[in-house]
Parts: sequence; C-alpha cells; structure tokens
Amino acid sequence: TTLPNDASQVVAAVSAETLPAGVTLQARWTIDGDPLPALDPDPLVVDEGRQDAWVSWSLSWTSDQPWPIGTLGIQIEVNGEPRLSDEIVIVRARE
Repeated sequence: TTLPNDASQVVAAVSAETLPAGVTLQARWTIDGDPLPALDPDPLVVDEGRQDAWVSWSLSWTSDQPWPIGTLGIQIEVNGEPRLSDEIVIVRARE
C-alpha cells in the first residue's frame, strides 16, 4: 500500500479471466488525483484471445530527485471504458 520515494519503479499488474482479440487496454497514471498524460503508456491491443492472462504496466523514476510524496494512482480502461483503479501512497524513504 506504500512505496518509498527512493524506489526506482512501480508495477501495476492485473489478472483477466478472458481477453478477447481486439480488446484495447489503456493505463492512465495520476499523482494526487491529477492526470499525468505524459507518462501514460501506449494502448495495448490484444492480438489473439487469451484466458487467465496477466497484464502489467510499470512506471520508472529516473530523476535525480526522489518521487514526490503523495498518492500515485492508476486507472485501467478496457475499450475506452474505466474498469479498474488503484492507488499507492508514496512515502518518504527511511534515511
């Protein structure tokens, strides 16, 4: 539920019972509820139908400064419709 602000990466992973061919998945990142469109990955279009699949997105932090303290959110859209969302609190790393 928390991420130290000196972490190099955060990963969001979801399971799907069924992913039909042609479905488009899109992840959208936020910080404290504000959209971060520059960090959104390209949409993922499922090339062939899959069962019991996992899909993941990662966000790497490459700045010399640590992650900003706050709440990092992700919203996952399926064919343009919001379906899932979650948040993780970025906390100051122990020094």
